Amino acid sequence: SKFVDERYSAIVPDQSTQGTRLRIHPREILAYDQDTAINAAIYYSFNAENSDTRFFEIDRSAGYVIVKRTIPEDELLQPATLVVKATQYDNPDRYALSTLTVSRPGTSLKDLQFLQSHYFAGVLESVPLNSVLLTVITNRHRDKKLRFWLDNYENIFRVTPSGDIVLQKSLDFETQDSYVFQVHCTDGFMNATAQINVSVLNVNDWDPRFRYLQYEFFVPDMPEGQLDTVEGE
Repeated sequence: SKFVDERYSAIVPDQSTQGTRLRIHPREILAYDQDTAINAAIYYSFNAENSDTRFFEIDRSAGYVIVKRTIPEDELLQPATLVVKATQYDNPDRYALSTLTVSRPGTSLKDLQFLQSHYFAGVLESVPLNSVLLTVITNRHRDKKLRFWLDNYENIFRVTPSGDIVLQKSLDFETQDSYVFQVHCTDGFMNATAQINVSVLNVNDWDPRFRYLQYEFFVPDMPEGQLDTVEGE
């Protein structure tokens, strides 16, 4: 057996649903028996089942490919290569292999990276625990398989699966007024790193207050009272 073309490609249409037929380039998948005298019939299949082929189905007789099930938004974020097998009915040992590269519009095999190499945040030392201080974003923000982690101060900050940097321990300007650390991300194959700089902003620990906790006034025949406040030093 032999394929007419060595490789094929297809773009999965937006909003594709079960049964959507892929438009394959440079032409529909086609193989033939090189022994033209016999010209044995051929059937098509995927050479191996994997996480990518589960979304597609190839017609055994005609070789066209359809979407087998709705593809979630966080799947097929990079082009997938499916190995297509053409086998002769009269002799299963006589077969040929070709590849079909399937991708979504706008996807490519680009390196994983953060949209910024440095992130900065100015945070009041009084900010409540579990507050989101900033969010780091990659060029593959739709990919739910990404995993984030911090290289330092993990007892003070944490990073969520969506890239939020969250405060988990109270800040104190007098103890430490800045934190510099790195956030890492991986998709299992490629890694990315960005630097985070958190500046702690001082809050006045000596807010204005009354000189006395309680004041009493007797209105008859008494002049107006006066309240004094004092600012701590």
